[in-house]
Amino acid sequence: MNVLTNHLKQARRRTNLSVKDMAFILQMDSSNLSKYELRKLYPTLRVALCYHILSKTPLEKFFIQELVESGDSLVERIKMLLEQIDTEDSSHKNLIRSESLGTLLSDLTKIDLTENGSHE
Repeated sequence: MNVLTNHLKQARRRTNLSVKDMAFILQMDSSNLSKYELRKLYPTLRVALCYHILSKTPLEKFFIQELVESGDSLVERIKMLLEQIDTEDSSHKNLIRSESLGTLLSDLTKIDLTENGSHE
């Protein structure tokens, strides 16, 4: 089962609401809400925020795949930028940039963005 599907459906079930009840509260069609839970449609940020508020499910649970992909992309781009800076002059400004990027990279590699992982 898809991670997002699992979390949306679990979040709604924790509220003891039916799809129809949740759709009414969110002012939307229940068939679309059902499609979000089945991941036939990707939920809007508003829907995810409402599920978060109503079920007290951490918002990142609804976007775990995006978090992982974003984290991977950030690491890759920071490494590329560090390589680029290494080819430039060793000015004070570039040293500060390099240190800042190194810190960001170190922080990113400490974050566990897996479904069951913590964020520190």
